[in-house]
Amino acid sequence: MILSILILLYVFSPVKVDAGDRNFHKKKVAFTIDDLPFSLNYIPWAEKRKHVQNFLEVLNKYSVESTAFIIGSNVTDENWKIITDFMDYGHTIGNHTYYHFGPNGVSARTYLENILLCDTVLSIIKYSYKTDTVPKLGIDIHQKLIFDISTNFERHKLWRFENNDYTYFRYPYLKRGNTRMKRDSILSFLYETKHIIAPVTITSHDWRFSDDFFEAYKSKDKEMMDIIGERYVHHVIEQINHSYKHSRRELGLPIDHIFLMHMNLLNVFYFDKILKWFEENNWEFITLEEAMTNRFYLWDDSYSGTEGIPWLYRAKKLIAPIPF
Repeated sequence: MILSILILLYVFSPVKVDAGDRNFHKKKVAFTIDDLPFSLNYIPWAEKRKHVQNFLEVLNKYSVESTAFIIGSNVTDENWKIITDFMDYGHTIGNHTYYHFGPNGVSARTYLENILLCDTVLSIIKYSYKTDTVPKLGIDIHQKLIFDISTNFERHKLWRFENNDYTYFRYPYLKRGNTRMKRDSILSFLYETKHIIAPVTITSHDWRFSDDFFEAYKSKDKEMMDIIGERYVHHVIEQINHSYKHSRRELGLPIDHIFLMHMNLLNVFYFDKILKWFEENNWEFITLEEAMTNRFYLWDDSYSGTEGIPWLYRAKKLIAPIPF
């Protein structure tokens, strides 16, 4: 089943696979940002938006074109402009489900409804952006969407396929399904509804540092913010080097890497240093679309289980190779 899906993805996907040889020593990375509009720190949305605008200026400084993933239920009348701020700077917006839960503790149907719910929120934002109108995303609208998609699932599934372009999708927690059947049914649905899965090869693990950083920020403890921030930068550099070496030594591939981070205060203050390190170490910044032309992202998914495993460690070369 998976092989047939992958072949179809190759044939019909707008992301065309580059069959040519790549420079083995060339270092390329695409940046992806989870949890838009903003990780749930308890500060006013107006303050969060200012932080996001500062963060977008950092990305712009290094000419980074990211793909950012929204949690549908978190997008409201109060914060939708953060999404359009990203769009104003030329970043791509993708689907990170509606409630941001993994598939392990819910039925496949519930998980698929969450994908469609987030698609609908994303469509409202995109339509409003295109027509320069104010989207309606109050509690009543969210409740209507939940009821409508639950009771008219097949209609919304067909609408998604017939009336939408391809959309990038990021699994929350990188969890794809705790059983092979659930994993494959979700994958099949994503293909049928024109989603492109955004894999990960480098994880920032920023969530390990972000809560303590926020506590220091609330206390206006600049010294502690610097201590935590520097630890975070050091950890990210270790992660980058580990992923780069693993792809060369274990897989023997010149992979175009995909970096995972979250929209949080820690990255607002310290991602500049990380991008500077990338630049000083001769990494080229590319888009997610460019990265996914690497045939590595068409390998088979070798893992089914409860954990969220990055693609770098779950991908397995196909026994029957896809013809290029």
